[in-house]
Amino acid sequence: MDILKREDAEIMLYQVLKRTLINENDLDVLMEIAKMADRPIPMKAILYKYSEMEKRELTKEDRDIFDTLIYFYGP
Repeated sequence: MDILKREDAEIMLYQVLKRTLINENDLDVLMEIAKMADRPIPMKAILYKYSEMEKRELTKEDRDIFDTLIYFYGP
């Protein structure tokens, strides 16, 4: 399996969040966390905050993307 580049991971995360989050400000908050350049994408923190936000139901594709991001960037 190839390594998932950070830029690609950020794009994948943005697409899922854009489709599922209802509040645009929530999207900005989570992407700001994701783009912290001094460390890998903190998926655990993102998922914790995401779980508290108002969102639409995840599709199978969205779940697969989250699973991929968690695989490469931790739980």
